[in-house]
Amino acid sequence: MRVTGLFKKKPLHILIDSGSTHNFLDVHLAKKLGCEISSMDPLSVTVADGARVQINSMVKGFSWLLHNAFFKSDMLLLPLGCCDMVLGIEWLITLGDITWNFEKLTMEFMVNGRRLVLRGTTGEGVLLHSLSTHADSIAVPNNIEKLLLDFEDVFQEPTTLPPKRAEHDHRIPLVQGTNPVNKRPYRYAKQQKDIIDGLIREYLKSGIIQNSSSSYSSPVVLVGKKDGGWRLCIDYRELNKGTVKNRFPIPLVDDLLDELHGSKIFSKLDLRSGYNQVRVADEDVHKTAFKTHSGHYEYLVMPFGLTNAPATFQGLMNTVFQEFLRKFVLIFFDDILVYSTCLEDHLVHLYQVLSIMRNHSLLAKKSKCYFGVTKVEYLGHFITEKGVATDPAKIIAVQQWPLPQSVKQLRGFLGLAGYYRRFVNRYSTIARPLHDMLKKDGFSWLEEAKCAFQKLKTQLSNTPVLALPNFSKEFVLEVDASGQGVGAVLMQDRHPIAYISRSFNQQQQALSTYEKELLGVMFAVQKWRHYLLPKKFTIRTDHQSLKYILDQRLSTAFQQKWLIKLMEFDFNIEYKQGRENVAADALSRMNCSALLVHQATSELLNSIKNTWQADVNLQRIIMELQADNASHKQFSWQRGELRRKGKLVVGKDQEVRRQILVWLHASACGGHSGRDSTLHRVKSVVYWKGMTKDVRRFVQQCQVCQRSKYDTTASPGLLQPLPIPDHVWQHITMDFIEGLPNSFGKQVIFVVVDRLSKAAHFMALQHPYTAATVAQCFLDNVFKLHRYEYGYTRYPTRTGMEMKITYPTGTGRGGQKKLN
Repeated sequence: MRVTGLFKKKPLHILIDSGSTHNFLDVHLAKKLGCEISSMDPLSVTVADGARVQINSMVKGFSWLLHNAFFKSDMLLLPLGCCDMVLGIEWLITLGDITWNFEKLTMEFMVNGRRLVLRGTTGEGVLLHSLSTHADSIAVPNNIEKLLLDFEDVFQEPTTLPPKRAEHDHRIPLVQGTNPVNKRPYRYAKQQKDIIDGLIREYLKSGIIQNSSSSYSSPVVLVGKKDGGWRLCIDYRELNKGTVKNRFPIPLVDDLLDELHGSKIFSKLDLRSGYNQVRVADEDVHKTAFKTHSGHYEYLVMPFGLTNAPATFQGLMNTVFQEFLRKFVLIFFDDILVYSTCLEDHLVHLYQVLSIMRNHSLLAKKSKCYFGVTKVEYLGHFITEKGVATDPAKIIAVQQWPLPQSVKQLRGFLGLAGYYRRFVNRYSTIARPLHDMLKKDGFSWLEEAKCAFQKLKTQLSNTPVLALPNFSKEFVLEVDASGQGVGAVLMQDRHPIAYISRSFNQQQQALSTYEKELLGVMFAVQKWRHYLLPKKFTIRTDHQSLKYILDQRLSTAFQQKWLIKLMEFDFNIEYKQGRENVAADALSRMNCSALLVHQATSELLNSIKNTWQADVNLQRIIMELQADNASHKQFSWQRGELRRKGKLVVGKDQEVRRQILVWLHASACGGHSGRDSTLHRVKSVVYWKGMTKDVRRFVQQCQVCQRSKYDTTASPGLLQPLPIPDHVWQHITMDFIEGLPNSFGKQVIFVVVDRLSKAAHFMALQHPYTAATVAQCFLDNVFKLHRYEYGYTRYPTRTGMEMKITYPTGTGRGGQKKLN
């Protein structure tokens, strides 16, 4: 029985043969696929015609895909010719019980708990749609079969040129002043020239090209097809540079899939050489001219490679199916998806679509079409009644993707992975190290980037089935922000519809927790605005203060800016504790173990493990844990790691502890944050006794923090520190103690203190006292005693409120100073 499998994206023509003892792979194909060929002891094999062939090479662990099931086996290399692979008894015995119907050419067996049905092809050497990785292998319902018989002309090979459609014939408007493109043909080997000549003869016979004498000329390129054939493409790059671009809107894949809620029956129609079913406008035919080694030709139909071809084709399809779009038809270029809620409606819808195709001379290729299935592949997604899932063939390609060795290869991997980012939890956080490698001079496979590459492959291999949105029900938006980024989940009936995540830049990481949470809400609401705007929805967050955002006084510019943008939505906010907000929380942060693996170097991890060997107490705990001793409930020993409440334990090694503090405080991860923030970050990853004291001491002694951080104490205003006096009684302070009982007519004590020696004089005053009486009291009781220290030999007399004081010699001041 012949079936079709997949190796990465390449189809494999497989012969399942119970008369073959081993599995065989065509030797030429193995080299073409880049398989690792191993030598083996010579083995003599008898082939069908009785001849004996010596085999001395094989491919170990060759993997392929059959109807969404992944298989792996050793393959002997042999020139096959009739097929790409032969699967014999060596593979069949691994399947267990097999139900094989040779009349219907069906083969059933169990794989990983589910029943797999393979359908073979009829006819010698002809491989039709024997096996589909895109649709369920169920028989086409009889009533649909009868319908297809009535529309056999829609699936026939074209015999004439497509009709002219004045509004939708392809035009090539050029920028004013553009010269005719004239490029010489590329050089090809003799075998390739023969292929080109054969394709030209075929195209001339069908009438899609004609001989040309145009002043335009573009070179041809041979492109391989999935079925092993060749397609003739034209290198129109120079022509496209001078073409005025068409701005027709191309539909978004996510928008198309949003229309499918409630659908249970699907049919997919694939147009036959879709672009070739559109004519080129007569006045622009000469611009499509191309040159080969044997002649000069031009297209009468729209060729592949022209810059505005997709817009022209999508415009035609939208016009033709206008009345059915978004009701029961989706169109993305030449892929037409008909969807219905029941088989009866699907018959009517399919009849209407086929009638439109017949009326507008649009032909489909029946071998690529699927009718009345409950599971169908569309635009790289598998669609069922339950929701949308990823394409297993593309996921296998991701799993087998080797470590990229250049920026171009890395872009290719991220392009494929990014197509399914809506299925991946915390995609932005995981892929950020890989995106950083795309920066100038940033391509370097550090340990963090390698971990991100492997983790992304693992996540893509375990993607969930996402529900299709029901716009008649309420949406629930769960949002959570962390120090690294924000994650959100759009849900209905507790089933996720889509995931999004985003990493914070350096400026956003410096925001407060409240501002990060509000920023996360705004990011999710704006991203899914088209889902949320029509009706009321619920926002769930683990930041309790956001629950009252609509009732709070807008005290900051940040609140005013973002709350205004939320005013157009009708929503309510619910508080959900962090331990319950699992889905969104997982998008925005990594757990402690992941943080350690992705950010700490392997040397540091090994150093931590070495501290256990030097710590007698920890050695005893490890031995008891390995002996299943339940006395240490807070400690655990898993995967060769000692943990306390999930945190990695660090032994008594001050140098290792200092390295951890440097990593979590002074690195880009720590950002020289304060004592409490650093302590919280360290506690989330590791544990040792006396950690709080060590962190406080480390932050206090951090020279960068001491030099660069501002003083957090309140500003003293305009006060300035007093100068330090040079000698006694140079600077004095004065104060008054009042409210004392009457003693000999005095009620106030006048206090004078020398700032340097702290010597004090206490003098009694009576009310009322003035500046003059205070000055006289100072002279009589203080200055008189210390006049020699001021350079006076005679007691000065008071003149009004002024006196002159001479500074002592040798002080550097000299002269006299007037004291008021």
